[in-house]
Amino acid sequence: MTRKRIISSVIPELARPETLDRYLAGRFTYFTLDQWRREIGDGKLALEGIAVTDSAAMLWGGETLSYDGRSIIEPDVDQNIAILYEDDGFIAVNKTGNLPVHPSGRYFNHTLTAILEMRLGRKV
Repeated sequence: MTRKRIISSVIPELARPETLDRYLAGRFTYFTLDQWRREIGDGKLALEGIAVTDSAAMLWGGETLSYDGRSIIEPDVDQNIAILYEDDGFIAVNKTGNLPVHPSGRYFNHTLTAILEMRLGRKV
């Protein structure tokens, strides 16, 4: 199951106004300019909570930008996790080094916490 991944941030102060597509391609380089234009056109971005589909929308700085990031392809990780101990407030596990513990960067569903939540059926 893929969890909902909405990424929000406030655009920092800009030296000069910039189009949405160019800002995204320069700031979030995991997609090319053309890929960001497709993401915008597909309605996956919102400014101030309002969906935006115009790549040329102008940013001035200070706007809240949200992105539906469910389509980000995460790198594969070793999901071989052994639960060594568990009680109501503590879980001890043995995991490999390439498995991130919590969401960060490209990793959201391929993390220790997400995998444990899916396997255990509850928040960890």
